[in-house]
Amino acid sequence: MFARADQLRIEQIEDEFKLHAVDYFWEGFEPHLTVFNLDDGQLSSLDLENLDFSVSKKRVCVGSWVEDEYFPCPSSVPVIRFAQCAECGAELFPVQECVFEPKCEGDQCDSPLCKREHSVYIAFFGNKPKVGMTLKSRIKRRAIEQGADAYCEVATCPTRKAARDQEKAIGQILKITERPAVRTVLESLTLPKKKNQIEDGWKWISDSLEAGMKMTPGKVEFLDSYPLEEPLSEVPRYVESWGFHSGDFIGIKGKFLIFRKNHLSALKLSDLPSRFLSRD
Repeated sequence: MFARADQLRIEQIEDEFKLHAVDYFWEGFEPHLTVFNLDDGQLSSLDLENLDFSVSKKRVCVGSWVEDEYFPCPSSVPVIRFAQCAECGAELFPVQECVFEPKCEGDQCDSPLCKREHSVYIAFFGNKPKVGMTLKSRIKRRAIEQGADAYCEVATCPTRKAARDQEKAIGQILKITERPAVRTVLESLTLPKKKNQIEDGWKWISDSLEAGMKMTPGKVEFLDSYPLEEPLSEVPRYVESWGFHSGDFIGIKGKFLIFRKNHLSALKLSDLPSRFLSRD
């Protein structure tokens, strides 16, 4: 298998990287990548427009937050699937597998998250819909995190598991995905005049859910204030997270930072937490 020269070099020196990426989040339409400096023990927000940094292959638990105070993972546990180890993530998810597939209403695990009201929603990427579920209090924020062009709420459920069950049922009725392909999301960045297509899709979904599940979805809300000028002239090429990244900053939408170096590329920022970064 072909190995990039920058990745071969990073595997040799990544233990020297001092910036541990611990969180990627949005405040309104402002994206933030939080890093923990191993030298001075301070948190800061990385300047994402200054695209000139290396990202490690290795991943280590991001630690935890207690009453807004950050605590690094006490054991520096290597991670693969999740950004937190089981111990650091135990407050919200005592059973890590429940992150994607809750097994109870919160009565067995006693997780406060599982007992809170959740929403099931439809998000649009261009004319392609997906179904999802999240806390009712953060439905718009979740759609922004995913880089949706619009969204609508279709159901409110008393617990996380009830929302997950409803999400699966809606996906089956409408025959739409819960996890759009990277290619689908990146292709949507090149589409002009999305509003009419989304409104047509919302009408079809509304009619289908009323007929099949006696549901009346909420109105569609458009999300058009991302720091990215669309439509793009070409579909960005997805690049592996770990490696050396540099080029001209184009913008950010949802999970992806778009930059140009010979051609348009897309770096998945949501994959950076748990990895180590360096600007040297």
